[in-house]
Amino acid sequence: MPNTRLSEQDVMQFFQSLMEASHAVHMFVEKVFFAKRDITLHQFGVLKQLMTRGGSVSTMTELWCDHHTTKGNITGMIDRMIEAGLVSRTEDPSDRRQKKISITKLGIKKHNQIEQDMRSHVPEFMEKIGDLPLQKLTESLMTIKQVHMSGVEKYISHK
Repeated sequence: MPNTRLSEQDVMQFFQSLMEASHAVHMFVEKVFFAKRDITLHQFGVLKQLMTRGGSVSTMTELWCDHHTTKGNITGMIDRMIEAGLVSRTEDPSDRRQKKISITKLGIKKHNQIEQDMRSHVPEFMEKIGDLPLQKLTESLMTIKQVHMSGVEKYISHK
């Protein structure tokens, strides 16, 4: 059941604010955490995904599905990450048509350095946001993400 307390204008203002906030956060993390480590936010996302999956994924499709981008974008990004020594690509012994992507020691080191950099900014961030209910905000943002990703998947599947 739709929320009848919100007007269309309220919702449009919310989405505009959300996009602006997302852009500001993206620019901040790119400049403060990633640029000095010569890595992009999306490449860090791949490193994080590999770390949470025990260091490797079995197919490029797993990466593509999790990052909601085109297969060509993921292939190009993985090629650049291989050139930088952050990941490796090997044949899957059980299916030679599949390629296994694994994080390298350098990739692990870079991931851990960036995570440490981010942790060092937590006190400053907490001071600036004060008593903002982060857990409730996080839950709300995850709900918004799920709603929109299901919409994107429906749109893609109907093309």
